[in-house]
Amino acid sequence: MRRLIAHHWFPYAVLAAAVAVASAAILYFVDFGLVQQALRDFHGGYMGLSLVALFIFTLFYALRWRLLLENKPGFWYTYHTANVGHAVNALIPLRAGEVARIGIMGGDKRLGLGYTAVVLSYLVERIFEQMMRLAAFGVALLTGGGDVLTPQQILSVIVPLILAFLFLFIAFINQERIMRCVPPLFGRWPVPFLSEARVSSGLAGFFRNLNAVSSPWRLIQIFFLSGVVWFWGALYHLLVLMAMGRTFPFEDWLTITFGSLAFSPPSATTQPIIFQSLIVGPLAVAGFDQNDLFAYAVLLNVSQAVLFIFLGLVGLTQLRLSFRGVQKMLAQGNKVRQMMRRHGEVSDTAVLQDLDEATTEVRARRQLSEQELKPPNNPREADEEK
Repeated sequence: MRRLIAHHWFPYAVLAAAVAVASAAILYFVDFGLVQQALRDFHGGYMGLSLVALFIFTLFYALRWRLLLENKPGFWYTYHTANVGHAVNALIPLRAGEVARIGIMGGDKRLGLGYTAVVLSYLVERIFEQMMRLAAFGVALLTGGGDVLTPQQILSVIVPLILAFLFLFIAFINQERIMRCVPPLFGRWPVPFLSEARVSSGLAGFFRNLNAVSSPWRLIQIFFLSGVVWFWGALYHLLVLMAMGRTFPFEDWLTITFGSLAFSPPSATTQPIIFQSLIVGPLAVAGFDQNDLFAYAVLLNVSQAVLFIFLGLVGLTQLRLSFRGVQKMLAQGNKVRQMMRRHGEVSDTAVLQDLDEATTEVRARRQLSEQELKPPNNPREADEEK
């Protein structure tokens, strides 16, 4: 079984099966006539505002990633690289955009980062993303009865989120003590599937990820920026919902907004069918109309794809990267994911040698194109070159 799972084609086989099941479910349960009717009267003004909110989301997303990279790359370099990742995620399944942005950022030797540091920044980013997902899911559950959030309900979401952050903060500043005291407990009192060695290895990887943050103050900054990123993501989801007019009752807006945000946030965009099934499935089970939900998911998916692909193309132009260069980086996706599973503990030259060669070739072409575009210092030099 392990050999089967470890095979390179296994994720694609699982994805193909999931898409087939989701497609069959959509064709069986969704009435496309009603979906078309729901989409016919959408409000263009709110859709425009939603794109503005999504654009601001991308700015803060890049700002947080730059902070995770210790502010070594410039903001616009980070912004364009992140947008290339968003665009690739919108077009190619299995989170291929993360491979692209890790390849672009880690392969630029001028930054002095390397693949390991970029992979660790991504892993820490995922920790905070999951915390925000749980918070959004909590808001969706609390507003499921159609009630407006009360102060007590807001506190019941914020307090666990703050406690989770405090756990990370305390673990960050006491990691040596935790590594010394916690794993031996599992040796004295055995727990099924959790041996002392496995717990020690898991904690080592977890702290290796957190150490990429580099300081407690930076951990606080990243937590705050994660809240800002998800605020703009929630506002974007809400504005798309408002663009559908009176399709959904006002009292259900918060539930649908935060439910869809938890299951399919803009930071984890994906392709059609998969995207719609992630939103329609859980919320339809909660009692909402599947046809209206499908129309809502279509608007979310299309608006994200349009903006992310546009910004990704702008990013490729600004970074002077070619489609072929990005394709070579994506071909090394399994090696990048191997680094993710091992918390960046794999040698760059051993695991990502092909990716390094691909990015080196891309950078060489970029430098060549810059030299070609660079004007000569004086007319005499131009005559000599001719």
